[in-house]
Amino acid sequence: MDEQLTESLSNSDAAGLPGEAARSPLRLLVVDDEPDLRKIIVRLLKRRNHKVDAAGDGARGKLQGQTYDCIILDLRMAGTGGQELFQRLNSMDPAMAERIIFLTGDMANSSTRSSFDPLANLVLQKPVSIGDLEQAIPAVTGNLQG
Repeated sequence: MDEQLTESLSNSDAAGLPGEAARSPLRLLVVDDEPDLRKIIVRLLKRRNHKVDAAGDGARGKLQGQTYDCIILDLRMAGTGGQELFQRLNSMDPAMAERIIFLTGDMANSSTRSSFDPLANLVLQKPVSIGDLEQAIPAVTGNLQG
């Protein structure tokens, strides 16, 4: 489990960020095959009053008939990987695919870096910090905030 994220989560207050109460809650999906990290991120986002769904590598079922304001997607997972899930979503709903934030611990790999080159999506390096998430989510959903 990511100590930086865990420590920040335990130190964060339940009220969320300054001005957060004035915003409408977002509908978010967290997809990561690391259960502990997924639970921490979900708990953090729920404390910010967002509506959060979570999935391991089997997120396809969550995406059918659902619309999310933002998807936090691990790039490398066992089973259906983040790239495959992104490609499927991009063919179904390109606008929602633009609101994906990728997580990866593999940016040193040249094939990982090159897979992001043609994309405009944000990419966060694991271990991810709460501050990075708090900046990334509004960056991709800014026009959806209430």
